[in-house]
Amino acid sequence: STSSKGGTTANLDSIEEAWSVGMNRAVELIAAKVASRGNRGWNAPVLNDLGEHPERGGSVTVLDGKYGPYVKWNKVNATVPKDTDPASIDMAAATRLIEEREAKGGKKRRRRKRS
Repeated sequence: STSSKGGTTANLDSIEEAWSVGMNRAVELIAAKVASRGNRGWNAPVLNDLGEHPERGGSVTVLDGKYGPYVKWNKVNATVPKDTDPASIDMAAATRLIEEREAKGGKKRRRRKRS
């Protein structure tokens, strides 16, 4: 993980290893930690670029995300139904999915209570 000082930290296998860990082992552990950071900051691969939205402008793309394929237009992400092949989505289907998603609305964020 990244520390508050900006560096990267890694866990040792046991507490006893803290007294015997060498520079090579420490560098190896940190390199493994950095390599295994998962998909944070990961860009979803583009399956299909459909071009500009016909009425409102802005690029419409079909992407393959962590939870399955979705259509992206500006800040609107519309899930592609499981029974639909993402490669077969055209602009008409994409705009319909986007309109349905906009009508549904986003999640409301709750304010944190101050203690």
